[in-house]
Amino acid sequence: MRGFEPTACFDIWLAAFHILAMLYDCPFPTEPQNDLVPEKAERNAEIRARYTQGETVGELAAAFDISEQRVSQIIHGRRN
Repeated sequence: MRGFEPTACFDIWLAAFHILAMLYDCPFPTEPQNDLVPEKAERNAEIRARYTQGETVGELAAAFDISEQRVSQIIHGRRN
């Protein structure tokens, strides 16, 4: 057990890192801890494909239960 030993730290981000390291005595994750990113990547690829095949932005928004603005962002590559 490390306890609360005094340490000098002049950088706020480094201080935060040390505090987190003391609280969670385990390695930090190197990748997301959920499956949301792959699901959205697959969903976005499907949206782009269906748009290319002729579906409208409104139809895609209704089919995927997202806003038309978000569908447009996905199609035009403004966001992932």
